[in-house]
Amino acid sequence: MQAKGRRSASDVLKLLQKNVLPYIGELQAAEVEPFHIREILFEMINRGSPVASNRVRSYLHAAFTYGIHHDNDPKRMNSRLVFQIERNPVADVPKDASVEGVDDRELAWQEIKALWELSDQALGRPYKLALQLLLATCGQRPNELIAAPLSELDLEARIWSIPPARTKNKRWHLLPLTDMAIDLIDQVRALHGWKGSYLFPKYGDPHKPGPMSRHVLSRNVLKLCADTGFTKFVPRDLRRTVKTRMGELGIAKDVRDRLQNHAAMDVSAKHYDRYDYMVEKRAAAERWCDFLEVTISTGNVVPMRKAGEG
Repeated sequence: MQAKGRRSASDVLKLLQKNVLPYIGELQAAEVEPFHIREILFEMINRGSPVASNRVRSYLHAAFTYGIHHDNDPKRMNSRLVFQIERNPVADVPKDASVEGVDDRELAWQEIKALWELSDQALGRPYKLALQLLLATCGQRPNELIAAPLSELDLEARIWSIPPARTKNKRWHLLPLTDMAIDLIDQVRALHGWKGSYLFPKYGDPHKPGPMSRHVLSRNVLKLCADTGFTKFVPRDLRRTVKTRMGELGIAKDVRDRLQNHAAMDVSAKHYDRYDYMVEKRAAAERWCDFLEVTISTGNVVPMRKAGEG
């Protein structure tokens, strides 16, 4: 995962160090049996972490599959490293399907208005601004916003350029910034005295190296929901919310996809289309933020499509 530049590699390592190595860390890979896997997952489920147990099961299954493929890969015939795994010990251990659900939470217009109007005390000003920016930047991935270095933000050109190393599909993502987004960025930077290298510095301290942890925002949002009775949601639900609400405005799906940097699946788009669609993206972003502004200020939440849209 590290070799492929996966951002979650460090999180996976921590999960394995905490939950797996204490049980099988001293064993050879070929010595691990299904009952070892059952014991690991049972301990996690027993302490109230069934979803995390499914994640650990998935990572272990991938690890043993890697070992099997490694040993049977003709290109590695000369490798001095051999795992000698005859079968994947995770394959016969089922995951807990009862705790897995399809993410389908989206915020209604009135909820968006209520979220925008939250007091700083209810959520904390940095986290409130982060949620507002997720909305104003057309539903970007929370991880990419929270960890954004200031060097990616060209406020004069009004473009946020996210490099392949920080995007899920490993492609450049050029996002037009609206007046609303730039105003929110200025408010965030003002919190830290216009210092530091990151939009959201670690612990809110611009002198600390690195950005805020992606988990911090999620924890604060869940606490907000528990404390206020706001229907439970997590930051990534705002991505689905924007995608859905922009559709209600009549903004075409291909433009919405490009604004959120969804991977293009067709051959033409993947290999031949090099147009950046900045004109179309900027028009859609401006339209979205204009309607968002009206919704916030007046409570008028009736989307009006242009003739011929939909």
